[in-house]
Amino acid sequence: LVIVLVLGVSLFFLPSERITRIAEDQLSAQTGRRVTLAGAGSISVYPVLGVTTGKMSIANAEWSKAGPMLEADSLKIGVDLGALLRGDIHIKALEAVAPRIILERARDGRVNWFAGEATGGNSNALAVSLDRALIKNGSLKYVDHETGKSQSFSRVDMDLRWPDYKGAADIELVLRPAGA
Repeated sequence: LVIVLVLGVSLFFLPSERITRIAEDQLSAQTGRRVTLAGAGSISVYPVLGVTTGKMSIANAEWSKAGPMLEADSLKIGVDLGALLRGDIHIKALEAVAPRIILERARDGRVNWFAGEATGGNSNALAVSLDRALIKNGSLKYVDHETGKSQSFSRVDMDLRWPDYKGAADIELVLRPAGA
């Protein structure tokens, strides 16, 4: 109990920029891509331990020339403190505000999303579960460099629930063709 209290109190004394840098480093390590969280973040402790950032981006695959794979106006992340202390990441809430997402398939079949590349086959990757992730008013572009075709969607809304990192995920997704 004393350790939890000390950790809780110490959060108030850590500069928000430091917490943002820690989150940036951890996300970069887990995704295998450079993650940039701009601006000073804000911290919440109750009801969920969380951080809200300013603009954020996740770098694209090294072969892509399209810019960041994901950019958003802000990112909100809430985690379960008890699970974090046990060495697991249990994300209670994740919200990307007005994200712009570019998904690509290279001519040789490689994809720019994280299908297995994030941990580099590392079996020591942290266990991650996700109660709920939200995207509202996003945009999504899919480019297939092998076929030369692309599709764009605007006003993308997504509600993702993935309670067990080894289990199935539930997703509700609304895609509207760009310009519609």
